[in-house]
Amino acid sequence: MTAEGPLRRNRRSLLAPLAWVAVVIACGERTGARLLEQGATKDTDWSYSRLDSGAVAQLSATLAASVTLGTDSATTPRSVSRVELTRTAIFVLDGDPKAVRRFDRRGRQEFSRFAGRAPTAELKTPTGIAVVGDTVYVVDMDSRRGTFVIDPHGSLVPAVPSSARATLMGVAATRGVLAMASIGSDRAITGDSARFLSLMSRGGSHVASVCRPDPEYAASLARRGLFELYRATGVSALDGRFYCRQPISPIVQVFDNRGRELPSIRLAPPFYERGADAPQSMNQRAMDRFAATWTEHLDFFPTADGFLSVYARFDAVNASRRYRFFRCWTSRASAPRCGVGETPSRPVGFLPPDSLLVIDYPQGSAGRTVLQFLRVQ
Repeated sequence: MTAEGPLRRNRRSLLAPLAWVAVVIACGERTGARLLEQGATKDTDWSYSRLDSGAVAQLSATLAASVTLGTDSATTPRSVSRVELTRTAIFVLDGDPKAVRRFDRRGRQEFSRFAGRAPTAELKTPTGIAVVGDTVYVVDMDSRRGTFVIDPHGSLVPAVPSSARATLMGVAATRGVLAMASIGSDRAITGDSARFLSLMSRGGSHVASVCRPDPEYAASLARRGLFELYRATGVSALDGRFYCRQPISPIVQVFDNRGRELPSIRLAPPFYERGADAPQSMNQRAMDRFAATWTEHLDFFPTADGFLSVYARFDAVNASRRYRFFRCWTSRASAPRCGVGETPSRPVGFLPPDSLLVIDYPQGSAGRTVLQFLRVQ
């Protein structure tokens, strides 16, 4: 494939045109981040360790490959929130319009499913997507719709209903169990039984409700603060384990596929700051000032040798968000190592073992949308 083709690579890239397909297959189910899990599982334990800047390496995110998504205005996604890869395709959640799109490896759209349109009127607002092998799951914001499977022909097949009664924001699957992450109603973030994740078997049976909300959510709700608005909990999965991320905390709770709680991941990067809550406001300047005081935990990706987390913080000087990543890895022969780095835009996915996926909307490019593969090293 030439440099002028849809898949562009720099000279230093080791990512051959088909290499990412092999990597997806090879790294699907392995040991994961379990070597970095630490601490007790007590309900009252919300402590974490923030690493010193001198204890972490400086990492870079280097462009290894890129694919232009779509061939015209009708097939080009405009607001990408998540990207997942199978052996043969690229799946994209597009927020404008609300749609799930499938592209081939050259970026040509193979089909799209728009929310609220026949024959997929059952899909209202897709908010999460997960891939296990060649099986693609899509979760709808409306918990009454639950999770769908996209078959090879592009049809949406109802798969697993949700036992949650809240807005759904993500889905993950491993070893016959699906986890659906919810925002949580006001009642759902308070009390001893409050949980963010609903685990369901692929047969539709409820397995467990897990992932305790950070107590700051309930406290912020009581004082009508801003922290309680950041409830978009995320879930990821690897090797029979589920990982629950909450935006206001660096702690990642870990569970097996039966819902049993395992030691959490309690490492925070040097740049992490919790900040103080602030009163709710409709004033944009007040919201921006608040966003500049704390670090939001945007994503968590378990890997075969550790994990990669993505954080964001509002930069008041440039009036934009700054995206940083925190990578930790280990082996049985050495102590854990960690590093930090920065990306030019928000990551929308991860390609094992070491590549972040970001979307670029180049200026002056007649509305192009480019998926970039950034190798972390």
